Amino acid sequence: MIVAGFKPLTGVQCESTTCRNLLASEGHELSEPMIFGLGSGIGFTYMDRYDRRTGMREPVVLCTARPGEMAKNLGEVLGPKLIIEETVSRSQAWANLLRRLDCGKPYGLKLDRFYLNYIEKNSHFNAHYLTACGYDESSLYVVDVGSQEVRKPSLQSIERARSAKGFMASKNLGLYYEWRPPLNFEGALKSALTKTAAQMLYGGSTFSGVKGIERFAERVAGWWKNPNFGYQLLNHYVAWEGDGEARGGFRNLFACFLDEASAVLNNGELMVVAESFRAVANGWSEIDEALRQLCFKQDNVTSSLMNAAKAIKRQATAEAIAYRSIEKAVIP
Repeated sequence: MIVAGFKPLTGVQCESTTCRNLLASEGHELSEPMIFGLGSGIGFTYMDRYDRRTGMREPVVLCTARPGEMAKNLGEVLGPKLIIEETVSRSQAWANLLRRLDCGKPYGLKLDRFYLNYIEKNSHFNAHYLTACGYDESSLYVVDVGSQEVRKPSLQSIERARSAKGFMASKNLGLYYEWRPPLNFEGALKSALTKTAAQMLYGGSTFSGVKGIERFAERVAGWWKNPNFGYQLLNHYVAWEGDGEARGGFRNLFACFLDEASAVLNNGELMVVAESFRAVANGWSEIDEALRQLCFKQDNVTSSLMNAAKAIKRQATAEAIAYRSIEKAVIP
C-alpha cells in the first residue's frame, strides 16, 4: 500500500528532501533549493567526538545545519507545526508510523543509513532522513535522496536503523507537519536569509558557522597524527562533496535558493551573492579532492595538510563576506 496520491520527490540532501515530501503532502510543493534555504540548511560544524571502539577522539565535519534544525526552521518561518515523535519503544515507534500512513499521510524518519540494504558502499550515519510512504507485510516503502524510485527496505532493517545507537542517534524519531496558515512568503524569505547569515557569522559556539570553518583550518594540519588517518579521511571527515547541486558542501544548492529568492523578492543583489557561493562551492570541491588524494599518499602529507589549512582559512573569509552581503541585501 502506497499513500493515495503520493508523488515521490527526490533531491540531493536527505533532510531537505524529506521536508519537501512532507510539505508537498500538505499541498505545498516547493523546490528543494527553496526548502533548503527557507530552512537555513546551509551550515558548518567542526567538532571532535570520542570513538568508543578506538578509544580516540576523531574530528567530524558537517557542512549543513545540525540534524533536525532545518525541519524546525521551516516550521518557524513558513507556519506549519512540526510534530516530532520519539520513543524507546520499538512497538510504539511502529504504531506512530503506521497510524500516520493509515491516515493517508507520509511520515519522516531519522535513522542509521547503514541498515538500508539498497545503498551500496554503505557506512554508519545516524542522522539520515527519508520519507515513509507505504508498507506491506514485509517492507516499508520509502523515498530517499538521489532517485525517484520508491525503495522497499525490509521492516526488520528499518527497525534496526531507527533504534541504532551511537553518534547523532535518536530514539526511533519520526516527524511530520500539521499545516497552519503560512506567513507572508516574502517575509519568510527575508527572515530565513537574515537567520542564516546571523547563524553563520555570529553563532555563539567556536565550532559552528564561520568560526567552525576557522577551527577546521586550525585543526586540519594535525590530522596526520591519527593512526586511522587514511580510512577516516575517506569515510568520515570529508562529507561535503556530491554531484550537481550537492557539490561544494551544498553551497551550490544554497546558490540556487538565492537565485529563486532573488526572483521572488525582485532583489538583484542576491543573484550576485549566489555567484559568490558558487565560487565558494568550487573552493570546497578543490579542498575536498586534495584531502581525498591524501588517503593514498605516503609522502609530503604534513605539507599538503598545511596547504589545505591555508585554503580552508580563505574559505572562511570568502563565506564571511558572502553572508555579510546577504545581510546588506535584505536588512533595511
